[in-house]
Parts: sequence; C-alpha cells; structure tokens
Amino acid sequence: MTCRTIGEEQSPSLDQPKDVVNDALKSTNQELLRAGQVLSASEIRINQIKSYRARKADLTDLPFIANQPIISQLLQQLVATRSP
Repeated sequence: MTCRTIGEEQSPSLDQPKDVVNDALKSTNQELLRAGQVLSASEIRINQIKSYRARKADLTDLPFIANQPIISQLLQQLVATRSP
C-alpha cells in the first residue's frame, strides 16, 4: 500500500485500490495453479486405478493406496484371519 504524507497526516494514494485488486488477482492465480496441480495429480491416480482394474491387478500394489495406514491394518487383519 502506498501512502502519501500530507502535513502530519497520511492519506492513501490513488494506487491503493489498484494494489488491492492486483494482490487479490495474484492470490487467486496462485490458488488456481495449486488447484490445477491437484487436479493433474488426481487424474493420474484415477488413470492408474482404471488401468489396474482393467488388468484385474491388486490395487494395493499402487503406492498411494499401499501407503495408507488403514490399508496396512486391513491387510494385517486379512492375513491374521487366514492363518491357522
């Protein structure tokens, strides 16, 4: 924000609304870029899942699934129920 001194007082410059709009635009653009990155990563994962399903492969072989704590717990429970 730019301020101009008038005597002892400061008043906002005429550039202030423009600065606010530019800051909002920059912030919105950063959010858009981040959302685009999240979308791309999600599309990659969806395509991997579709590929594994088409091949009837085990989805737990995908790292982003295998690394989920609940998956590890469920696999351990499955092994325990299958043990004699």
